[in-house]
Amino acid sequence: MSRVIRSFILILGLAAVAFLPACRSARIKNPDPVRAAATESATRDAIVAACDSENWMITKEEPGEIHAKCMVRGKHELSVVIRYTSDDVRVEYEGSHHLDYSKDWFGHESIHKNGNSWMKNLSWAIRQKIENRKYDRGAS
Repeated sequence: MSRVIRSFILILGLAAVAFLPACRSARIKNPDPVRAAATESATRDAIVAACDSENWMITKEEPGEIHAKCMVRGKHELSVVIRYTSDDVRVEYEGSHHLDYSKDWFGHESIHKNGNSWMKNLSWAIRQKIENRKYDRGAS
């Protein structure tokens, strides 16, 4: 094998190794808003129940805002702020540890792709709790 071909293969291999970590990360995508329950109190209760069911720990609470974090395997940590009004509920990225967070020159934030999945799962759980509460209220 010629020296040029070996050099090309070496460069191609190094490029592949450098590219692999990027495959694990994705731009941070906050989940779509969820429609709120009939009252802010019911919405808050649904958020708390969803956090509990999905193993998110509430770290701080203020009117219209709940801060929560999820820890996986005692190492990976994701923090979100859940903002709620009489109209909707929004799960938004707040911070992370050991999830490959980065911000590029253009201000685009990236995180390990599992972080987006965890936020989406929490948002889905909130939606399910709100819908179940609406169903229960309508049945009684």
